[in-house]
Amino acid sequence: MKREEWIDYYESIYGHKPSVLEVAEAEKNGEILVLPDSSIPTVIESDDDIPSKSSTYCKNSVWRTLWTVLTFIFRGLWWTMRLALTVTLLIVNIIWTIFFFFVRITGLIFFLSR
Repeated sequence: MKREEWIDYYESIYGHKPSVLEVAEAEKNGEILVLPDSSIPTVIESDDDIPSKSSTYCKNSVWRTLWTVLTFIFRGLWWTMRLALTVTLLIVNIIWTIFFFFVRITGLIFFLSR
């Protein structure tokens, strides 16, 4: 993988550009294909920018955590409502069954008494 491709891949996973040391480590591990014509090292960014990007990353992390918590709560409410509706329909079905059973018995007694 070329250096630029690896940098884009790294940004998509971690949310920030890699430091010079991380690029050197990737080259050492063979994750980045080192071409002879690209012997001039590319400056990615200075380490001074990392704190400001880490605060942005924290903000994204907070929003992601908030989103996860809210989806968990709403998913729980949704399943609770589905369970309540199912139990309600079951109870109504039982009540209707008992009601119509008595209607049929009453009708049977009425017709047999004639």
